[in-house]
Amino acid sequence: MSPDDRDDRDHNGDSGDHRDRGDCDRGDYRDRGDCDHSDHSDHSDHSGDHRDRGDRGDRDHRGDSGVATVWTASMVAVLVCAAAFTYWIGAALTTRHHTEAAADLAALAAAAHATDGPGAACERARQVAVRMSVSLLTCRWERGDVLVEVRSAVPGHLAAFGPPEAHARAGPVDRPP
Repeated sequence: MSPDDRDDRDHNGDSGDHRDRGDCDRGDYRDRGDCDHSDHSDHSDHSGDHRDRGDRGDRDHRGDSGVATVWTASMVAVLVCAAAFTYWIGAALTTRHHTEAAADLAALAAAAHATDGPGAACERARQVAVRMSVSLLTCRWERGDVLVEVRSAVPGHLAAFGPPEAHARAGPVDRPP
C-alpha cells in the first residue's frame, strides 16, 4: 500500500484502525500501549453507549425472560395429567372387560355342568371365577338357566369408584336357544 493510499483513507475518515473506545476500556489493547486516552471528549459518559453493555439497546427483554420455560413447564404438566387420566380410564375399562369376561365364563361353566346338579354347577362357576381373579357373588338357577354375578378387585386409585361387577346368564348346553 502506497503512502498516497494511506492519506486518502485518512481523509475519508477511515484510518484503518477499527478499534473503538470500548476495546481500550475492556483492556484489549491496553497491554500493547495502542490506546490513546488523551481524547475523552466524545466518550466521557458511557451510560448511553449500548455497545459497552453487550445488548442491542433496541428493545427491553427483561420482562420476557423465563416465559418460555413457564409455558414449557405448564405444557408438560398438562400432558402428564392427560397421560395419567388416559391410563386410569384404560385401567378401568380393562378391569371392567375382564370382569364381564369372567362372568360369562363362569356362567358357561355352570351351564356345562347343569346335569351334575345346581350345587356342582355353581361350584364349577366358583372355580372359574377364582382362576379369573374375581369373586363369585351369586350363582342361582332360574327356569333352567344359571345366573351368576361376579365382582373384581380394583387396582390403585380406581378403588374410589367402587369395584366393577358383572352379571351373566347361560342355559344348559343340550337345550336349543
